[in-house]
Amino acid sequence: MGHGRIPEKQKWLNFASVMLRRSMTNKIGLLDESMFLVYSDSSYCYTARSLGYECWYEPCSQVFHKLKASKGGSDWHRKDMEAFMKKWGITYDETSKSFQYSPLFQKLDMFP
Repeated sequence: MGHGRIPEKQKWLNFASVMLRRSMTNKIGLLDESMFLVYSDSSYCYTARSLGYECWYEPCSQVFHKLKASKGGSDWHRKDMEAFMKKWGITYDETSKSFQYSPLFQKLDMFP
């Protein structure tokens, strides 16, 4: 269908293969240590975008992920999700059975 064949801006990227500007990491810091594995890369991208940086997908970068260590619904996955939601002001409304986004996250979650 042509998806993933051209470089394009994204909301967030998987950090299995990533290139970051030194000036950006000096300003933002490293990955959020309250997230072990799953949400730290997307949180970093949202932080970068909130400061005016862009996130781009590059189709020529290739990584082969053989072990599938990040799959599954383990306890650390749930903890990472909770840390991400707390950081970005995302709550779950039991009445409407829907997520409620903070104004900042709602703005950032719109396609870049």
